[in-house]
Amino acid sequence: MNYKPIYLVLTITLLASLGCKQYQISGSELTNTSLDSTYVADSSAESLISVYREGLDSVMNVVLTQARNTLTKGSPEGTLGNLCSDIVYETANNWIEANQPTYKDKLNFALLNNGGLRAQIDSGDVTTGDMFRLMPFENEIVILELSGYKMTELINYVQTKSLLSGRKGGVPISKEFKLTVDSVKISSVCIVNNKAFDSRQSYFVATSDYLANGGDNMSFFTDPINTIKTGIKIRDSFIDGVSEMKLIQGKLDRRISYAP
Repeated sequence: MNYKPIYLVLTITLLASLGCKQYQISGSELTNTSLDSTYVADSSAESLISVYREGLDSVMNVVLTQARNTLTKGSPEGTLGNLCSDIVYETANNWIEANQPTYKDKLNFALLNNGGLRAQIDSGDVTTGDMFRLMPFENEIVILELSGYKMTELINYVQTKSLLSGRKGGVPISKEFKLTVDSVKISSVCIVNNKAFDSRQSYFVATSDYLANGGDNMSFFTDPINTIKTGIKIRDSFIDGVSEMKLIQGKLDRRISYAP
């Protein structure tokens, strides 16, 4: 006997009966538990967690390098953004040389966003845990080839952000990109070795996969000429990058500046 029609009827009847049923909350009760110095952790839970905490701490507390000063976000540039974008550029450039030699010397600059950098780097010891706090996301480095038209949109975006202050201001961009803003208009744009921007050519930009998909209103990234996926997590590039530095010294170098 074919039971499928019977199952179908029963399923429809059941769904219809559930869909028509009305439910209302008859009441609720809320209580607050104060977590202060008098709170005593559950011993069984603590013994279970401690095993994992010790293993995690042994990794997260590894000192990678030292920072001479505190690195923070800023606008039109910040010491933290300068460091992070420079590291992404170097990582992407090294990856190209090792994996895509046909694109050697093609990478022009790297661009990130301040919203993706979630913690400053304090002076003193810099640990693996600091890098996880700085970049808690699993974003990866991608390299995009943009047309001159899309690059014009990118430059206008950087200009707009550079004129803002506070949380929404500033765009972390590597030292290969130099932009000078004169009041509300762009005074000059130079990319790699102080070469003036040329809208007739394409440019290669290293960024995060989140931004490549249009995150933070970067729509100019969503229609590239070419996309190259590196598979490298940005956090890993930060860890490797700072590990190679004997001392981090955050600095501003007028890669984005206002005309005098």
